[in-house]
Amino acid sequence: MNGVLNTQLGLTRTLRGLTATFGRLDHDGYDERDTELHLASNRNLGFVECFYWVRKLQARFLAGDHSSAVDAAMNAQPLLWNTPSNFETVEFHLYGALAHAAAHDVASGDQRRQHFEALVGHHQQLEAWAQHNPVTFENCAAIVGAEIARIEGRVLDAQDLYEKAVRSAHTQGFVHNEAIANERAGCFYAARGVEKIAATYLRDARYCYRRWGADAKVRQLEQLYPQIGAEGSIAAATGTIQTPVEHLDLATVIKVSEAVSGEIVFERLIDALMRAAIEHAGAERGLLILPRGDEYRIEAEATIGSSDVKVELRQTDVTAAHLPVSVFRYATRTRESVLLHDASGQSSFSDDEYVREHHARSVLCLPILKQTRLLGMLYLENNLARHVFTPSRMAVLKLLASGAAISMENARLYRDLAEREDALRALQTDLAHANRLATMGQLTASISHEINQPIGATRNNAHAALRFLAEDPPDLAEVREAIECVVKETYRAGEILGGIRDQVKKVPPRMEGVGLNEAIEEVTLLVRGELLKHQVSLQMRLADGLSPVHADRVQLQQVMLNLILNAIEAMIGVGDNARELVISTQSIPEGKLLVTVQDSGPGVAPENRERIFRSFYTTKAGGVGIGLSICRSIVDGHSGQLWVDAHQPRGAVFSFTLPAHH
Repeated sequence: MNGVLNTQLGLTRTLRGLTATFGRLDHDGYDERDTELHLASNRNLGFVECFYWVRKLQARFLAGDHSSAVDAAMNAQPLLWNTPSNFETVEFHLYGALAHAAAHDVASGDQRRQHFEALVGHHQQLEAWAQHNPVTFENCAAIVGAEIARIEGRVLDAQDLYEKAVRSAHTQGFVHNEAIANERAGCFYAARGVEKIAATYLRDARYCYRRWGADAKVRQLEQLYPQIGAEGSIAAATGTIQTPVEHLDLATVIKVSEAVSGEIVFERLIDALMRAAIEHAGAERGLLILPRGDEYRIEAEATIGSSDVKVELRQTDVTAAHLPVSVFRYATRTRESVLLHDASGQSSFSDDEYVREHHARSVLCLPILKQTRLLGMLYLENNLARHVFTPSRMAVLKLLASGAAISMENARLYRDLAEREDALRALQTDLAHANRLATMGQLTASISHEINQPIGATRNNAHAALRFLAEDPPDLAEVREAIECVVKETYRAGEILGGIRDQVKKVPPRMEGVGLNEAIEEVTLLVRGELLKHQVSLQMRLADGLSPVHADRVQLQQVMLNLILNAIEAMIGVGDNARELVISTQSIPEGKLLVTVQDSGPGVAPENRERIFRSFYTTKAGGVGIGLSICRSIVDGHSGQLWVDAHQPRGAVFSFTLPAHH
């Protein structure tokens, strides 16, 4: 264990610049050569030896001794079986890949091929891990993938992968990998002659190495790349907001605050934000960029027209055709505003493709933050004049972005909630339809009996009509009467079939004026067989002259069907002469109509009178517990109420109200 601790201490000390040579693990009482001889002579120290070579690989690579780093990787590889689940295995594949990539650049012939094959092998392992755990391994796989794309000459892929590696490492808090990704990206751009962008990445690498505590690496970068200057910020290129809000006039503060405050409809919020930004910033054009998963999308573009601001809602990828990508990436990564008073002049971003092609002048990329979370980015530009975004305008934009952050969060929550009110409604509709189908399945035999009755009557009357016609002379009066009976019975069969069709079809709710008594009578046609089967007497006490109710006819009949069938089932154990079902309607105050379904069964215990309306609660042996829950949700959706009371001397009475339709 002392060997492991001393090796780790050697890596820590060399990164901090406390060893004689950067990249060597030697320190007081610890020597690389003696350690290697000791480990080689004792095969029981496989784990310690593997740990040593991986740490040496890291130290040599970070110091730029790539040949020695490759040798360390080769020594570590056959020992990896000692650490199958340890973090050293990950470090081996990451730093081993980077060492082979760097060695490939100076190798030739067969050695190049061997380095590239090793690089690809490391990448395949990191990619496999990243598929299962992107939080931990995505940044590693992206760094190595970028190096492969660089070697293969896939410039655009390399750019995207370097940026993905930086972003992923930053998001997940792997500051050391963020430093490496920035450094490799900086070297990539420097090799292509894009010095300004290279300097930006290398400055970020230095900053991350500093946060990691790798002071020796910071000094190395400053010596290798003098163009990144001394430790500090790019104050000449990025502006801070110097004018405090309290120095603005009250009218401006109120106007900007009201522009986006309280707006919860996302599209209107975006429109208001973009108009206010263009109006108060002096910009010609603006973009609102929002995160969509791991990517960013342009949600809106605002431009100055001849008379007003034109805002176009859109959803497109962020590309170099829309804005300076290097500016956007820097602002996204650091969560700091980037202000270029003259982007085409001497700035860290003047070599950006967009800046060169559009001769950009005043450019501003302003993060929209909620605490430390990046909600979006506001990009503004004016290519006609320099120094457009003055301190006072910046203060206004900061105030606008602050208000927009709150409103955007509220709008997002409101939109999510609305999508869940919609999902719940769709689920409720599906459950109600399933309940209707199940109910109609229960009534199959009864309905079959009800339909056979008019069919049989029709057949008998038709035969009678034929007999009357065959008489000499034909008895036309009897024929007429028989045919009239045929017509009557066909209408009756049609009404039954129509009721079945309404119950089994799945259609969205349609609110309209519905005759309450007629709707109830149609339902009783469907259950007449059940009433006869179980010897239940039905009394209908339907009030005359009722106003229609504002309801969906099918849903209303579903409520009645459930309540009637529940009442019949409740009375099965009661004596034959005592099975009474009473359905009544009446008008009550406040413009409502009352429906009651009264039975003579055992009733509902007081403690269960509210429980029975809960989903999946049932007092029946074979019940599911959704029928009454659906009934209540339907009545609630019609602005009514459904409840149950005791009926004297026994039984239960289910009642519900509905608003009259005027």
